[in-house]
Parts: sequence; C-alpha cells; structure tokens
Amino acid sequence: AIVYRPADMKAAARSIVDSAFAYSGQRLYSCSKVIVTMDEQKRLVEAVSEIMKDLRVGDPVDDVTFTGPIISKDAAKRFVSLYQENLPFVISKAPVAMGVSDLYVSPIVVSGLDDENDLSYMDSGLPILNIKVVDSLDAAFEEIQNTECGLSAGMFAKDPKIIARFKEEVDVPLRYVNCSSRTLGAANGAVLESVRPRDYEIASWLQRFIAGKGLAIDTKALSMLTDHLGTDISKISNELGKLVVSLPEGTKRITDADIEANIGISKDFNNFELCKAV
Repeated sequence: AIVYRPADMKAAARSIVDSAFAYSGQRLYSCSKVIVTMDEQKRLVEAVSEIMKDLRVGDPVDDVTFTGPIISKDAAKRFVSLYQENLPFVISKAPVAMGVSDLYVSPIVVSGLDDENDLSYMDSGLPILNIKVVDSLDAAFEEIQNTECGLSAGMFAKDPKIIARFKEEVDVPLRYVNCSSRTLGAANGAVLESVRPRDYEIASWLQRFIAGKGLAIDTKALSMLTDHLGTDISKISNELGKLVVSLPEGTKRITDADIEANIGISKDFNNFELCKAV
C-alpha cells in the first residue's frame, strides 16, 4: 500500500494495521508492505506504533483478542527465523497473551530493510509489515510497481487525482482505497474495487501472486490451476490460500502433485492432458 498525505493519518494507520495483522497476516489480501514518503514517515510510524501497543494476540474466543495463532508449526518456525534475522530493523511489535502455545506470535513492524531483503519485495504470508521510506510520490509509485503485490494493493490519500493515478497505474485484481483490505463494502469515503481478470490474464495473475510468495510453478501445475479456478477472485483467494499454507517447509516450486494433493484437482483430467492426448 502507498500512504501519501491521507486526510487522517491515524485512521490510515488503523486500516494498515488491520490489513496487515488480521488473521495473523495469513490472508491473501493481507498487507505486507507500506510505502511512505520521507516527510510523512514520522507521523505514520508513530501512529502505527501507538496502535500496536494495544493489539492483542491470544485466544480468538477472548473479547480483547485482535488475532489468533499462526496456521502451523512450520509457519511459526519461519516467523521466528525471519524475526531473528531482521531483529535490528524491528520498530514495533504487539504483545502476546500469557500461557499460550508457540503458534501465537507477536506481529512485528520493520523498517530500513535493504532492497535485497526478501521482505522488501515479496509477501511472507506472516504477521510482518515492512514500512518502506522513499523520497517522493513518483518514487512510491515506482516502488509499488517493483513489488510483487499478489492479488491486492492499497492507497491512502486525500487527493482524488492521486487516487485516480493509483487506479490507473497499479495493475492488481483488488484495489482498496482509504480502508482496510478486509473491508467488504464502502463506507466513509472508503472504496473497495474488485477487477475480475480476463481469461487470458489469469495465468499471469497466478504467476505473479505465486512469485510474490517466493515460489515458482511448473507449466502443468499452472495449467491445472487456470482450468480449475477461472477468473473468480474469491475462489482464487480461497484455493491459493489453502495451497500456500499446506506446502511443506522449504518448498520452492509448486508441482502438479502439490495441486492434486492440496486443492483436489486431478492431474489426469485437465486441458493440459487433453492437449497432449490430441
């Protein structure tokens, strides 16, 4: 998401934190990176850090809990590894309830990462938010274009011309403006805009999303997905979410066997095999 002179910085920060850490950052629409100009960095960081103090990680049945556990032990281990690796860059974190298991981790905000760090350009699928500081609005747009946004990107701004530019230049299926990425309707000036990709675009959308998770995908596996998922963004979100969290730790490439095992598509009955047979 880009933050550029929003009408209310505290409201923008609340929406960003909600986008990043609801469901422990594991939704396909979770925000993993915020781009802000140098002149607004201090205000954004202060607002986000203040909200993080009151964020509660714990049992989902508890009324004061904001978010619950990580999906698996492997995911928790990945989080701990990334946390330790990037500890010098952690500027804020949320408290975790006492007496809970290791699957409950503290969402963190990092800033100052170098461009070679994986968190600078791809989504970890974990409760980690990276604040990237740039020197101008043009640099912010360039940065978001060079980031694997997956299925969604956001804009927090007051100027309608800036919002129009965001909608024109940032090519993703789902764009959210001045609201949380998990908002399902429009309210108080918030706009959630879903753009269904055309049939011929869906393969590239899938490849970009998968690349944003640090993965590659075989041609046959990609064909199986495109045949099965169509252009329904909601279906894509649900099925890819199941796939990504189900892959064994250390997986670098998605194969047809992964698709069959985790989504239930037969590798023997699809268009890829039909074309081979003809």
